Amino acid sequence: MPDATELQAADRLRFAEVLGEAPTTVVAFHVLRRGLGRAWAVGPLDRFVAAVVQFGFMPKEPQAFGTDAEALARILDVVPAWDCVECPPTMAQALGPLVETRTGRPVRHHEGLYFELRQAAEVVDHPRVRLLEPADVPAWQRAPDDLRQAGHEDEAALLDAGFAAGGFDDEGRLVSIVQTCAIGARYADLGAVTLEAWQRQGVCTAATTLVCRGLQDRGFVPVWSTGEGNEASQAVARRVGFSRVGTTRYVIPARDVPA
Repeated sequence: MPDATELQAADRLRFAEVLGEAPTTVVAFHVLRRGLGRAWAVGPLDRFVAAVVQFGFMPKEPQAFGTDAEALARILDVVPAWDCVECPPTMAQALGPLVETRTGRPVRHHEGLYFELRQAAEVVDHPRVRLLEPADVPAWQRAPDDLRQAGHEDEAALLDAGFAAGGFDDEGRLVSIVQTCAIGARYADLGAVTLEAWQRQGVCTAATTLVCRGLQDRGFVPVWSTGEGNEASQAVARRVGFSRVGTTRYVIPARDVPA
């Protein structure tokens, strides 16, 4: 079987087209097209049997594709500094034992949930929430790291490509952000973070509706992804009207624990 090959810029663009765009692939599609990460594949790109895309803004959680678990395990041998890998569910079942053998650590699995918003977003007004504009970039850059942009070159590039909405405290500081983390030709993936002291006050839901409406007005289908245990995130998706459309599975080796 051929070795894992790291894809260079032209091949990453080709692979984006081979991979295609769906709710579960839009982040990888975005990263490949914008040169915001690395990628490896086994086999010719148009007939690949395994591939891994490592996001520059989230390198510890690469995403894997394909049908050959052994080939995928060999790719992971050369991917640097990963803590878990997101896979199609059937691939994850076969990959787990291979990762245990290679790392000497037991693995656990965690389900990733994907939702999309097909109905028209109904905007929820909130006195602390509004869409962000280029003039807000300096305040955004001063916000806590958890609220900083992900998925784009910088905050200005994110606002140029998509949308972000924020919740503000009485001092005009950002306390919540919902943003377009990845954008393709059809789908746009959202990311959301709210500081703990401001959770359960409706700011995230209101910001999400603003971003979704903006994306829908441009012809995009908003995508929401979260983990199986993140009840708060799932609740926001339900309130806004997202419907579940797919699942993935994370293979997570234990840290420094012998198998």
